[in-house]
Amino acid sequence: YNMPANGLMVLAAQLPVYLLSYYYQIESTGHFTLAYSITAAPIQVLGLSIASVYYQKAAEATQTAVEKVRALTQKLFNRLILLGAVPFGLLVTFGREIFMVVFGSNWETAGNFASYLAFMAFCNFISVSFTSLYRVFRREKLQFLINLSGSILLCLGMFIALRFGTEHYLVVTFSAISAVVYLYSIGMAFRLIGINPFKSLLSMVGSIGLVVIVLHLLFR
Repeated sequence: YNMPANGLMVLAAQLPVYLLSYYYQIESTGHFTLAYSITAAPIQVLGLSIASVYYQKAAEATQTAVEKVRALTQKLFNRLILLGAVPFGLLVTFGREIFMVVFGSNWETAGNFASYLAFMAFCNFISVSFTSLYRVFRREKLQFLINLSGSILLCLGMFIALRFGTEHYLVVTFSAISAVVYLYSIGMAFRLIGINPFKSLLSMVGSIGLVVIVLHLLFR
């Protein structure tokens, strides 16, 4: 279950590249690729390292009591929110401006794409650690079913976006559906250890929402 579950998410993440290349100009693919790589950088550099350490500690904690896993998870969850809310909130609010300053005015579209992708990347940044709970509690089949359902929903949503919108709608649809899948995956993982998923996800979404609101009030 582990291999196909991860494979589905990898294929789903690459789907916009193929659709943008086939249905729109090649420049759109380049803009998306740059935006996606920048927003995913914190996950590759920091998120995966944190996830590997958390997995080891969570696996050890299950040998004694679930309460220890719950406490460890809640502590890491709060820290990841504090770590990710501001940088990803900045990308949501000022993605276009940041990309134009760093890469030049020709990459304005990539900056817009980064703004669309930032919330999804924030959700992924947090979920990458806690999806290891499915392995800790031997619930790989549940993770596979979540990823399978999410991939099907993502494909349907993106093909609908192709018929009724521009490449911007396609990227927004990809980001929105992916974010929902990541949030649902976190919520189901938290249920395995007795953490209230609704309260946790609300605090997660509210934190980055608060950052975006404050940035808009101060600088927009």
